[in-house]
Amino acid sequence: MTRTNKKQWLALAVSSALAAGANAEIFISQYVEGGGFNKAVEIANSGDSDVTLTGYQLAKSSNGDGTWDSLDLSSYAIPAHSVLVFANSKANEAVLALTSVPTNHQALNFNGDDPIALLDSNGQVLDMVGAMGETFGKDKTLVRYQNAYQPSSVYIAQQWATLAKDDLTGLGELEALEPPQAFQCLDNGNDPVFTAIQAIQGEGGSSPYINGYPYITDEQFFVQGVVSAVSTGINQGFYLQALEDDHNPLTSNGLYVYTQSNPSLAAGDVVCVRGQIQEFYGQTQLKLNEQDWVKQGEQTAPVATQVEVLASDENFEQTLERYEGMLVNLPQALDMRVSRTFGYDYSARRNNMVLAHERVNLHPNQIYAAGTDEAKAQSEDNSLRRLFVESPTPAANGVVPYYPEFGRSDVDQDGSTEDYIRINDTLFGIEGVIGYSYGDYRLFVTNTISKDNFVRNTPRTELPNLAEQSWNKKDLRVATFNVLNYFTSPFGGDENRFGSNRGASNLGEFEVQQEKILQALLRLDADIIGLMEIENNGFGDNGAIAQLVNELNARVDNRKQRYEFVSVDSNQDGVIDALDAMGSDAITTGVIYRPSKVKLKQANVIEMPRQVAPEVLDDDGKVIEDGKNYQRNTLAPTFKVKGGKEKLTVAVNHFKSKGSKCWEDAAAKSEGGKEAKISISKAHVRHFA
Repeated sequence: MTRTNKKQWLALAVSSALAAGANAEIFISQYVEGGGFNKAVEIANSGDSDVTLTGYQLAKSSNGDGTWDSLDLSSYAIPAHSVLVFANSKANEAVLALTSVPTNHQALNFNGDDPIALLDSNGQVLDMVGAMGETFGKDKTLVRYQNAYQPSSVYIAQQWATLAKDDLTGLGELEALEPPQAFQCLDNGNDPVFTAIQAIQGEGGSSPYINGYPYITDEQFFVQGVVSAVSTGINQGFYLQALEDDHNPLTSNGLYVYTQSNPSLAAGDVVCVRGQIQEFYGQTQLKLNEQDWVKQGEQTAPVATQVEVLASDENFEQTLERYEGMLVNLPQALDMRVSRTFGYDYSARRNNMVLAHERVNLHPNQIYAAGTDEAKAQSEDNSLRRLFVESPTPAANGVVPYYPEFGRSDVDQDGSTEDYIRINDTLFGIEGVIGYSYGDYRLFVTNTISKDNFVRNTPRTELPNLAEQSWNKKDLRVATFNVLNYFTSPFGGDENRFGSNRGASNLGEFEVQQEKILQALLRLDADIIGLMEIENNGFGDNGAIAQLVNELNARVDNRKQRYEFVSVDSNQDGVIDALDAMGSDAITTGVIYRPSKVKLKQANVIEMPRQVAPEVLDDDGKVIEDGKNYQRNTLAPTFKVKGGKEKLTVAVNHFKSKGSKCWEDAAAKSEGGKEAKISISKAHVRHFA
């Protein structure tokens, strides 16, 4: 028997006669990280006796953070030479048909950078798939080779065969899978003819070996080079540098080698590889099958080459293409400006930073009207100057892996660090390998930097430098500030009636967020401040805006400089409390002010336009657009400036992002919409009488 069904493991679990045999080995034998909820883990018993799993836990470490979310396996058992398959209960029918235990436990809701482990009753790792901080299993099925049928507390990639996404071959059965023969770097028993890296890269934007779809060669090529960097996180493979320079500045001396697993190599290793030349979404690379590479020796690791713009380069994108796959250094003369500081990239779904050649990339609408030819030209020019800066492994929030001192210093104790990254800084001396993905060139950093690697083109000032104009001589300061999802409801604040928490995930994060906001508001030193993205949990004593004002005032010694907040009686019951709100979204706008400087005359709320349209359905009758789209209301309080007769109305908006959809985006053209970019054959509008 090689497979355990639900009735079998249940019967085994309740049988008191079962005991772990002396030869029993319990280990993870298969891992499925497929599309959607297609997640499964197969646990095997290769011993000669049935085994109860008392004390065992199946665990996931989210993003490899070192903590475990565990599912107790004590109520399960596995017969000799058999397996037990745990899968996400929302997986498709094909997965569930091979599953012993469907479950909605978080341990079976993993991604390719979440290590999976078997733990003992003390939480110690017995067996593990994946490594902390590495992307090892994204869109893959991993099957353990027969010669590695034993638990290992350390993930060894060579013990696993890699299958395609959603490939369920062998799931539910303890099949003998032999590892492939070790790669020998021979071509039919003879020494191979190596193809030069420069020849593969060519002088153009793509490899001369690629002639259109499917953008990969049928033929396999032997390549020899020295490893310049190894990628075990965001990408899985390594970068090869040519052993000899062809002294042609138009061809790159580097090449990315995609191995589909994390290779045990280091910079300076001389390697022979065999694979297919591929243009993978614009990146020239060598794609290997299984473990078709072998280390042949070692030499001094490659030295980073300084990036230089040639007069013949049509643009900076062409400059970067000449260095694709190479280990490079960005010199100060290149003048790479910080265009977006280190933070979350919603397209790539990770933290990174953006540089731009010779200037900051302004949003096209900063200068030109949206949709104009000038705005389109600005957008194109931005893309040609852009370089993303990536860490080799996904970076945790608040940590810049290649800038270890980031945010840590405060020599003058003014509450602001000397180790910062600022828009328009020139960054130099940073090194890494040049890759290409998501339509942009990317520098995967290999060294570390400090504040000495930045030229502060627009240094910080203690106070703003105001021009000598009549308007800045007045005694009233108005400012706005986005508090970026300041939510108090999970931490003792009043309930949010309009949505779940969008802010800090734990109390520690919240305290850091709150203190940063408070320090920023103190330094704004404004008399009226408009707030965006504050939690919409009312105007009671435990509302978010009340807590923020209380905490702010606790840090202001001068009572005349303290704040109050604008509130509205939205339910018109004559009482301002937790049941009042601004709009019906989980976040809202707010206004705080100094009563010593202005007197609140009226709290105005401007109703913003709404869209109410028929539902749009797909062919299966599923609603893909409910037709109810709205903008957040505007809070526009009117104040009287003290010491004069002037009145001032401050309108605080927080419009929906441009990525927010409207009815027209989903509805078919025949119904008054536009061509829908949805994966259905036809959109139907449901009309109501």
